[in-house]
Amino acid sequence: MTKGITMKAWQVQLGGWGSIAWLGSFHLMELAKDKGFDQSATTLAGYALGFVTAFVSYLFWEVIHGGWGAILGEERGLLRIVSSIPLLFLALLGLLAFLNGIFNNSMPWFYNLSFAFAGIIVAQGLVPIINEIDGRKP
Repeated sequence: MTKGITMKAWQVQLGGWGSIAWLGSFHLMELAKDKGFDQSATTLAGYALGFVTAFVSYLFWEVIHGGWGAILGEERGLLRIVSSIPLLFLALLGLLAFLNGIFNNSMPWFYNLSFAFAGIIVAQGLVPIINEIDGRKP
């Protein structure tokens, strides 16, 4: 690795392979559902939704903490604030669905586990890659 890079090799691997797994999960989920592997399809759905929820939550967090320009553009005014509302809505919806699945016991354990696993992959792998590319320190 070159001088100045603060990331570890495992973070690059985790972020890269985790993102590839997320992209592949949509096709695999459909294939598993067609073949009758309902548990596998539910696990992949948890991973896909967990990945999206964690990533959107990261984007909203960055917007709130001064990353308006990098994420939503340099334009000022009401449109900028209105643009952040869908990020908040998606983050809260995903979090509330996850908590509902846990406390109401409406989702199986393998869905919840894959949802949480995807959040870890985004937080520990994808976010450091994005911050490194943007030149921001963690």
